[in-house]
Formats: sequence, structure tokens, C-alpha cells
Amino acid sequence: MSLARATLPRPHIRNKNCACMAEVFGGLDGEDFVDGDEAISFVGGRRVSRATMWKSFSCADWHRERMEAAGATEWRKWKDEGNARFAGKDCGGARALYARAGLLALGPFRNGAVDAFNQTLKNWPVWAASRRFVDVDVLVQQVLHFLPPVISKTFDGKTYYAPNTAAAVCAANSSAAWLLEGRPREALAAARDACEADPGYLKGHRRELAALIRLRRDQIKAMRALRRGAPGLKLEQDALERCDTAVREKQEDLRDWETAQRAYPTEDLALLTAGFTDYERATFIYGPIRFRACLEWLRGGPLKCHTRCEARASLVPFQKGQVLMLSLCYAERPPPNRRHERLRQTLDRRYGAAALAGLDALEAHEPAEGGFYRRRLAAPRDNVIQCLDWIMLDPENGDLADAPPMGIASENSLKFGPARISMFIEELHQYGLEVVSVMLGQGLTEHVDRVAKTLKEGCDIAPKTFKDVLVYHAASTAASEDNGVLANRDPRAVHALRRRQPPDGQDADSNTAAPMPTSFRPPPEPWDRGHASPFRFAASTRTSDIVSPDIVKLIS
Repeated sequence: MSLARATLPRPHIRNKNCACMAEVFGGLDGEDFVDGDEAISFVGGRRVSRATMWKSFSCADWHRERMEAAGATEWRKWKDEGNARFAGKDCGGARALYARAGLLALGPFRNGAVDAFNQTLKNWPVWAASRRFVDVDVLVQQVLHFLPPVISKTFDGKTYYAPNTAAAVCAANSSAAWLLEGRPREALAAARDACEADPGYLKGHRRELAALIRLRRDQIKAMRALRRGAPGLKLEQDALERCDTAVREKQEDLRDWETAQRAYPTEDLALLTAGFTDYERATFIYGPIRFRACLEWLRGGPLKCHTRCEARASLVPFQKGQVLMLSLCYAERPPPNRRHERLRQTLDRRYGAAALAGLDALEAHEPAEGGFYRRRLAAPRDNVIQCLDWIMLDPENGDLADAPPMGIASENSLKFGPARISMFIEELHQYGLEVVSVMLGQGLTEHVDRVAKTLKEGCDIAPKTFKDVLVYHAASTAASEDNGVLANRDPRAVHALRRRQPPDGQDADSNTAAPMPTSFRPPPEPWDRGHASPFRFAASTRTSDIVSPDIVKLIS
């Protein structure tokens, strides 16, 4: 994610699209709060499908794991005590404990603890050891290095922070306590604080909807108490209309969120669609966190040794505009031993020693290449991380992005698109990845020469050149498939496939799924920023000459 996004056109974000009634009331948060060892995918060490690993990536879970690793866990004690007070109907005591827990959840940098500590030390006399300590910046930085990190970005006078689920939990519980006391306005303010702390925290939005419904109910009671023609009746009617509109819009937002989570490949795009966050926070916080976490994982696992990969770019319609979606494709050889041993066990169980002897003969047929079936099980496979990066190039002309035959790029998209592709490649190089090819998808298939020229010669926005990168177009796009356009294969795709494939002798350990590096500490601000099949036999060899047809059916 580059800061150059701030200099490009920004879209007008729509907040509401659909309508639905979501679940409003629920229990206190805390019991269902997932611990670090239960977090999704690599954050807690659980194995998930590579196809959904980065689609389900949560910036809030990522940030929480790092806060807790730095020791920010004391807030749980105060939150649990607040839950106990709430269960005893002591709403005032519960809110006080939730407020303390929320301050601790923010971390020492945001809750003022660090500033208070520094100010206290500065009040000591000049000759005191405490004062001498605070006057040495290096010593202070060494101490602050061990505190929970703060991920923020200030833009146009407003500071955007990483989502903080712990703070959102405390604020949502305070909202429930206010609502139980019959004070919906205070409950609404606390619920909106929870939504601001973590826009993806669904219970915060449900607390807000519950407070709005309670406000509407109280407004209806107030209107019924007034006689027709009373002086304040018109004001009460206007207030009721505003409550009705707020409830309806919140219900629409919740439905949008549920739909967008399934439809979009990244969390930030889903949050934008639902109106839960703004474009700046998605650009400066959500995008860079996912971008960096993904590349750190790749460099520690699948691309630890073999760093060649392919960048893929396409234009997609989003909120009436054209978004440049940048994906990453890499090939890896899965460790064949596990499947190979399972195959041998199955043959032994079903057919006995004769089948194993046949398989050994089959593998020994091509000893120079390790045997056919070993090569087949260990053949390179493409993995695509969809929408590793994205940027709104044109806030208009979204209908052209998926227009036949292969999508059409607007003038603004053609102006900024090639430069943004070059910047994406440069950012991948900063992490040690070698981009060997670029595949142009929807809206860009007819502009291969233009993108290739920008990469080789550079431009004002992206002056760095990449002369060895192969640029080619996709055979088909979503627009062409929807309109029945035949696939148009680019012969350069074969050379791109050869370029990004790992060598035969690659270390198998580098292909296994790697956990997220624990030593990673995010910065306080985002950085600127005609091929023969490898599976075929020799032409003169037939499988039936080596093993029986039943065994061939089982192992193919």
C-alpha cells in the first residue's frame, strides 16, 4: 500500500444499499471473545484452506494478537468484574469497570499513560536520576520498545487507528449497561464508540441498532402523551422520523455487511460497502496491515527460497467506480511424501505386495526424473492471493469495467493504472520477491504494450524501471465469460508459467505452510511506498505396459 494513493482520485463512498432486520439483542461480550489460540488461520496457528486464508484475514485479530503478545491483557480482569456487576444489576458499577478496562485496552500510548509517565519524570529536579533518564532519548526509546505498539496514520488533521476489538468489547458492554438502565441516548453513544474502535465488530453495531429501536419506542410514547395540536407535537414527529430513518439505515448496513463479507476478497472492501468505515481508514490502516502480513507470511513460508512470482492486475466495478485489483500468483511444489505414502498404504491394503511391486516398477521407469507418479504428485501448483492490494482509480465509469468484450478501462484508469502496477511491483521487490511476469485481466487486456512500456521506461509517478518483466493478457475475464466471448489465449502465458515455476531441487521445507513471524513489529505508520505437460510419459511408453488397469484407475 503506497501513500501515493492519497494523491490519486478518491471515491465518494455510499453507505446504504439494501434492507434487512438483523438480530438486535444479545448477551454481554466476553464469553464469546476468541482467545489468541483460537484465532483464525495463522494468527493462532490453526491450518486453514489457502483459498480462504487471506479472504478471512481480520486486521482486528492481527492487531489484538500483537497487543496481547506485548502484555496488554490486564483489561480482561476489569471486563470480567464488570460482567459480574452487570449480572447483579449493578449497572453503574459495571460501567465504571468497563471504562477502566477500555482505557487499558487502548494501550499505554493512546490512554495517556506514557505521556503522564514522561511528565512525572520531567517534574523531578535536573540533578535527579529520574530526570536524567527522561532527558536521554535513547534510553526512553529502549523502554518504549517493549510497550504494545500503536498503528496509526494522521491525514488531513484526523488520526486513524488500527481496529481494537478489546476496546470495542468494553464500549459495547457499557452500551448494554446504559440500555438496561433505560438511558438509550447514552447507550447509543457508547455503541458508536464501539463501532469506531472496531468497525468489523458486529455486536457493536447490534448494540447501536438496539439503542435506536429503544429511542424510537420512547419517542412514540412521548407523542402519544401529547394531545393533538399541542405546541411540541411537530418537533416530536420530526424526531420520530429521524429515529425511523436511523433504524432503517442501520438495518440496511447490517445486511450489506453480511452480503459483502461473502462477496468481496478483503475485509476493507466489505467494510466500505457496508458503510462501517471510510476510504481513508481502509487505505491507510486495513490495506497496509493485510499487505504486510501476507508478504511476511510468504517470505517466511512458501516463498522463503524460491522468490519468483507473478503480479495480476484487473479493473473491477466498485461503488460506481473502477478499482484496480492487484493479486499475486506463485507456484510451489507440495511435499509429495505424504500423498505417496498414503497411496502405497492403499495399494497394499487393497491389492497386496504385487501392487506395490508394480508401483515400484512404474517409478523406476524414469529414474533420471524420479519416476512419473512422484513427479506428478510433486508438480508445481499455482496459488493466487486475490486482491493483495487495490486502489480506486476512477470514482465513475464503473459500468465500463465489466462491459463486453473484455472490460473497458476509463481515461483515469489508463492514466494511473500502469504507474500503480509498477509501484506494486516495487513494493514486492522491497520484501525480496522477484516479479517475473504481469498478467493483465479485465479492462486491461488491450493495453499490454502500454503497461510494458511503463515498466521498461518508468514514468513521473513511478520512475523505477523493470525491463525483465514479461507482460501478457489473460485468456478470458469475468466480462468475456458473462457475455459469451471466446477465450483468447496469449502465447506468452507459457513463458510466464515457466518463469515462475520453482526449480526441481527446491527444498521441500520452504513449501510448507509457515506461521506468521512472531518477531514482526508493525511501524507506527504505513510505508510509502507451446509447452509440453510435465506430467506426460515418454511418447513410446504406455501405462498399461507397466501396471494393471485397475491399479492405474486407483492411482490416477
